[in-house]
Amino acid sequence: MYSTKFIALSLSLFLCASAELSFAQDHPLSGQSQSELVDVLQSDADTFRKAKACQRLAVIGDEGCTDALVDLLGDPKLSVYALTALQRIPGDRVDAALLYALQAHEGRTRVGIIHTIGQRKVATAEYQLVRLYRSSTATPEEKQAAVRALGALGTVEQISVKDADNSVQRRVTQDAIRQVQGDEPQSDFPKDLASAPKSQFAAALRVMQSSVRDGDQTKFAEQAKSLIDGLAGMSPTRQILAMNALQSGAGWIKDGALQSQIAKLIDASDREVAATAVQLVARTGYYSSAKTLPKWTSQRDDLAKVALPALAHCENDAFDDEVVSRLSDAQNNISSDQRIGLIQYAGGRRLSKASPALLQLAGLSDPEVAGAAIAAAGYTVSPDQFAALLDRIASDSSAAFAAEDADVSMSRALVRLPRDEAASVIATQIDKASDENKIELISLLATLGGDTALETVVNAAASGEDALVDGATRALGEWLSADVASPLYDLLQTLPPSNYRTRALRAYLRVGRQFDMTQDARLELCRRGLQMAERNDERQLVVDILRRNPSADAAKMLVEIANRTEDRPLINRAMSALADVAGKVSVTDPEGLRSVLQNADISAAPDHVREQLEAFLSLSGA
Repeated sequence: MYSTKFIALSLSLFLCASAELSFAQDHPLSGQSQSELVDVLQSDADTFRKAKACQRLAVIGDEGCTDALVDLLGDPKLSVYALTALQRIPGDRVDAALLYALQAHEGRTRVGIIHTIGQRKVATAEYQLVRLYRSSTATPEEKQAAVRALGALGTVEQISVKDADNSVQRRVTQDAIRQVQGDEPQSDFPKDLASAPKSQFAAALRVMQSSVRDGDQTKFAEQAKSLIDGLAGMSPTRQILAMNALQSGAGWIKDGALQSQIAKLIDASDREVAATAVQLVARTGYYSSAKTLPKWTSQRDDLAKVALPALAHCENDAFDDEVVSRLSDAQNNISSDQRIGLIQYAGGRRLSKASPALLQLAGLSDPEVAGAAIAAAGYTVSPDQFAALLDRIASDSSAAFAAEDADVSMSRALVRLPRDEAASVIATQIDKASDENKIELISLLATLGGDTALETVVNAAASGEDALVDGATRALGEWLSADVASPLYDLLQTLPPSNYRTRALRAYLRVGRQFDMTQDARLELCRRGLQMAERNDERQLVVDILRRNPSADAAKMLVEIANRTEDRPLINRAMSALADVAGKVSVTDPEGLRSVLQNADISAAPDHVREQLEAFLSLSGA
């Protein structure tokens, strides 16, 4: 049940899908009202009809259809259509719903939500976007989308090129920073934010976030007190927007009275308000000295799954022990939502002591609970527990969790665990695995890399067991470092002629083509490759390596290849490569080139190549 091929998400797919829509007069739902379109979304209608309803709501919808559209974000086929509509519908209610959805979704849907937030310029999203950009668990696509959204908001002060994980992210970050232009927010901060006009309310939130960026704790404290004092009188939408804006300075809210005012909103009937209050108050340190989990964690199923993970910020050992106890109690009759919230808390806190319970829960028949448990276990297992994680993933052919959940778990574990220790554990699993799982375990070792993994895979390739040899030679052909060359050469001395040996030889030659090495080492690899090659296909690979790495010695070897074969396509390929190499070496080593060309049978080359070689020979002074 392993799968080691991770598919990259593409923001461009979303951008293409959310391109400008045109609505013809004969749109199938053009005559229906908003309430009728919402009924379509909430019915059992097919995907096509719901997609058309979303398209129509993008034209005529208002805040009243927000909830129905947000409910579609969990549907991979309809989320793009729902986001397209949400992007166009004005109002704070949509902004608040998108900020809430940002926490509830992952992967492709989250990328789309981020893009929509950027397009709508949701000012209060800055904290969550910066946090996502800095997160160690966010995907590269999510981070890049967050940077672009921050650029659209004009708030890039908290991101830096030096924090980027790769060249693409660095470029996106640079572009976003360059994009930001315009005036700083005004410094006024209204007292009555509950009844302030929308524009004034949004401006006040930007002012407060500017105080955070400036590191002005005194000014932020004044502004935060004014905002928190007015929370009770605000609409649910404003409450959510205000609390999201406060997140960026949550660590500065140390006044217990203010913390208690925020905590009162946890009792709100509106789930989004209550969940946002939990997320904010947890970051203020409100729960740091609590002895037991808050009552809402067991009394409000609507909060447990979305808000309980926020308590992981509290760093409260008393919470840790209670969470592990609840997860471990098989007789504990709690809802799936509560269980998932506890699981996500354990994963967020990296609780190694929760691993046995998580692995047990991964065997439940509820796919959502099982998937959350196996994914969280990737964060919690120690090297000693890694074997149990592998057993759970591999042994349960009827497991309720999806292969994607197992992928997430495995990637999390491999990033955290010492590489050689993880490889040793995987190696011990190979002998008892099925043929299918043997191949996938070996592929996992190739992804992991390192000395132990390489030794294990090479031994598998030499085992003589068909499934192992098949998987191992494939893995060696995908190895991610040049240190695979020497073991591959030794392996090739023992492998009998077969498709597997051919595959191993091509893997060996791939090292010379794709990895950095000294010119002498590359030439030696080519020499050895020619000695072992039994087919012209592999000899042509050597020719291509020499073409890409020009030198007088490379030219000499190309001449030798052409002289030792009667195969016309190989001769033509070698002589054509010789002409390319000569064009570069004639500048760097004309004497070495002259020596090579004088001993070459230039007449064997095709006419146009022969003319080039003769010209190079003449230029070299021969």
